[in-house]
This record gives sequence, C-alpha cells and structure tokens, in this order.
Amino acid sequence: MVTLLLCAAVAFISPARAGDMPEDVSIIQLIATPEKFDRKFVRLIRFLCIAFEGDSIYLHREDFEKGIPRNGLWVDIPEKDDPKLSMHYVLIEGTFDANDHGHMGMFGGAIRKISRMTAWPPKKL
Repeated sequence: MVTLLLCAAVAFISPARAGDMPEDVSIIQLIATPEKFDRKFVRLIRFLCIAFEGDSIYLHREDFEKGIPRNGLWVDIPEKDDPKLSMHYVLIEGTFDANDHGHMGMFGGAIRKISRMTAWPPKKL
C-alpha cells in the first residue's frame, strides 16, 4: 500500500514525459510571460524558417521577412525533420526553454526536444 501511494505521489509531481499532452499556447504568451511556461511541453502553430544559425518560428511570416527575431523563438530542429517545412506555417510540439535565446541571443526563447512538427493546415485527403 505504501509503495502504491509513493508511486502515485511521484507520478503526480514528475515533469512532463513522452506521451503527455502538450499545452496549447500562443507564441505571444511564451514571449510575454516566459517564466510561466519554462520547461513545459507546449504546442503552437507558427511560421517556420530552417536556416544556418537561424532555425526559428515567428509570430507571422512578416516578422521573419522584416527581420524581427524578438517576435520569434529559436527551435532545436531534429535532424530527421523535413526541410520542406521551412518557409511554411507548422504545428510544433516541444519543450519551451525560457533561458535559451538562440543564435546571438536574438530570440524570445526556444523550443527544444521537439516531438512533432507538421505542416499547417493539414493537407486534405
């Protein structure tokens, strides 16, 4: 009985792991209140750029085009992800890192440990 209670308590206070549901957030929430989401598993839809020293997602395509990295987040792109997603809107799930500001500290935070990244909107069958 004690072992069962101990396991339940550990499961309750443990950080998010694979299989947990991400929290749907806006990039605005992440940039404005990064401390609230630090190390949380999140899901958001944004404009993606995959580039040398510039893998990032932006609030809008125009923020990328006008060079406004503070309206974006650095992304730690897994090697296996499709480079054809670059310059498109994507749904992305990963862990938010409020202290990682990417290349030269230009971004509002970072998405790391990406578990899902797909084109948005989804293609119709």
